[in-house]
Amino acid sequence: MYNTFFRGKLILLAVAFWLGIMEFFRLIFLYIYAADFAKASLAHTLYSLVMAVHIDVSTLGYFCLPLCIMLLVSLFLSSKTTLLMVKWYVGIITAIYSFVCIAETQLYADWGTKLNYKAAMYILQPQEVLLTAGYINVTLGLLAVIGFVTLTMYVFNILVTKFVLPPASIKPTTKYKITSSTMLILATGISIVAIRGGVQEIPIQSGISYYSSYNTLNNAAVNPLWNVVHSIIENHTYLNTNPYEVMPNAEAERLVTQLYTTHTDSGLQVLTTTRPNIVLFLLESMSADVVLACGGDSGYTPNLQRLMQQGITFNNIYATGARSDEGIAGALGGFPDQPETSIITQPSKYPHVPCIAKDLKAQGYYTAFYFGGQLEYENIKSYLVYNGFDKLVEVDDFDNVPQGKLGAHDEYVTARMLTDVNSMKQPFLSCLFTTSTHPPYDIPPFHTIKYGTDYDEYLNAVRYSDSCIGNFITQAQTQAWYANTLFIIVADHSKRTHKQHPWESPADKHIPLAMFGNVINKKYRGTVITQLGSQTDLSKTLLTQLNINNTHYTWGKNLLNPRSTNFAFYSGTSGYGWLSTKDTFNYNYSTKTITTNKIHSTNKDSVLHTSQAYMQVLFKRYLEY
Repeated sequence: MYNTFFRGKLILLAVAFWLGIMEFFRLIFLYIYAADFAKASLAHTLYSLVMAVHIDVSTLGYFCLPLCIMLLVSLFLSSKTTLLMVKWYVGIITAIYSFVCIAETQLYADWGTKLNYKAAMYILQPQEVLLTAGYINVTLGLLAVIGFVTLTMYVFNILVTKFVLPPASIKPTTKYKITSSTMLILATGISIVAIRGGVQEIPIQSGISYYSSYNTLNNAAVNPLWNVVHSIIENHTYLNTNPYEVMPNAEAERLVTQLYTTHTDSGLQVLTTTRPNIVLFLLESMSADVVLACGGDSGYTPNLQRLMQQGITFNNIYATGARSDEGIAGALGGFPDQPETSIITQPSKYPHVPCIAKDLKAQGYYTAFYFGGQLEYENIKSYLVYNGFDKLVEVDDFDNVPQGKLGAHDEYVTARMLTDVNSMKQPFLSCLFTTSTHPPYDIPPFHTIKYGTDYDEYLNAVRYSDSCIGNFITQAQTQAWYANTLFIIVADHSKRTHKQHPWESPADKHIPLAMFGNVINKKYRGTVITQLGSQTDLSKTLLTQLNINNTHYTWGKNLLNPRSTNFAFYSGTSGYGWLSTKDTFNYNYSTKTITTNKIHSTNKDSVLHTSQAYMQVLFKRYLEY
């Protein structure tokens, strides 16, 4: 009888073979860089192998998809030809994977990051590689790849002969072909599911493997080949050039430096203490249109309105981007969004981007982040883990509460944070990222109102989220920690509302930002700050109040210093928006035209030139990081 499971066994053997290679190189990497996590326990170190499973399975999906298709085609070929094809394919994949792993292991000592698109471009320049790494290291690396592939393929051939090889003299039957085809089609489907990390709404991201405060352990858990391929895909358009370069870099740098230069930083000191607890509410898709204190309509956010009247409202703030990852990078890291790219999706760039959590931890703060959804979305989790958050709470941590499609509802997340904060080490930074104002707005039973617009679901979700924050504050006021706590609310980005502002217009990007709490000096409560700004200014403004060094937040300004340059920048799909005291406009690089044109300065070209310099230097930094 012909070996019915010949092709199935080939797939299983290849998977086991590749998985063994992945773990081999991971253990080598951990051994070489053990000094980076010398204080970690053995269990914590080995957990890197467990956290690696998700992305390793995704990588195996990529490997197996062509293999399944190849084996389907080979149903019309002899077993000898099939084996030859499979061996060549396995050998090529093994060679590529080995090359990437060995290169990463060698370069990690100097770079401290995983191989990424920048490294790929570097490796494609042989002369520079030879000059930098040295002929001996390059030669040894290549010999290691050749030797490893030769040895492992020898082992693979032995395993094929022992466990897979079919009787060559017997021809496959029609029944066999039908059975094998069905099995291979099923395997193809499984490979596709594995590639995206499952059937969940959000495809797999590298953040799913992040678990440790030792970043080398996180890097070990992320599959090297998967990481470099995803990095290239993310950045393929910009591998070599800055598409926003329109002037000499020296001139652009000078103009940007002028924007952030103030002769004094003696702005308002609004806090009564320099070490308050901090509760930061990141509001999903919260437009200024629904916040009365920011010029929006009344009735949607009565709790926010009440709280903002008791604190300091910044009513001229604009979202740096249009997605959550972009807003979080802006609010926590002070880094502006760029068209078509996102720095949070690039773990190799994290060392160059500050984070307020890291700076506060250095001052003795305990840090926590709460979210009812999946933190793997757009690599947010990896960014938070890298920056040392002591506690992360997400959808998987809510077992026995009603959930919507995106995860736990806001009322349960705020309740969980309140419970935790009541026993949290002080001072603390506790961040809560809401979910209910994100589609599909499947909030729990709530007193909904029919406004008669196409945006009723969003508006009712806003009211629900507002009520959750209001309830949190009401209960927090009875706790001892409340008196020494600063509360901050800021949106991650805006959203089109019932007012239907033109896409990417300033009104479309307008968001709320406010601070309140007993730690705000009474004489400043009820103050409205009209300074133009963005979430990118929040970290610098806050750290200035806390008297903590913030010079590394080079893309932010102190919103409480009236001498700060009055401007705001936000990115768009093909360009950016710019606001200053006199001017408001959008610039489109694709058409090289100005839209939403409200330039009132006498020198229009100078204003445009400055904004273009900002975009040029911003993306130059992104490429350099």
